[in-house]
Amino acid sequence: MQRVKEAVGRDEDRHVVEVEVEVGAGEGEGRRISDGDEEFASGYLKRWAQAVERRLAEIGAGPFTAGENIHVVDIKLYMAVRWFASGNVDHVPRDVFAGFPRLVGVERAVAQHPKIVAWYAR
Repeated sequence: MQRVKEAVGRDEDRHVVEVEVEVGAGEGEGRRISDGDEEFASGYLKRWAQAVERRLAEIGAGPFTAGENIHVVDIKLYMAVRWFASGNVDHVPRDVFAGFPRLVGVERAVAQHPKIVAWYAR
């Protein structure tokens, strides 16, 4: 089972969003995605993205969750968004997060961060 759970925001301001994505690898583990299960993308992931988008809007301007500085939570969001939007997850379209500009903005800001670029260039 893959699980991502992280507090989003600035500790000093107590801004928190719970980011939780659980995908089952098989029977009895998490939520299993089966053939024809488009509800995962159109339902669960959209509701998750709406909650994150709403909280990111409350937190303030970006490009990261805490303004100009990258934090672990930004990398967690980057990894989740990148994976689901890769086109490699069954029944999840590449544009699953198209209607969530702040969430996609965090993903793009992390992807363009010099230290992230350097990491992938190794």
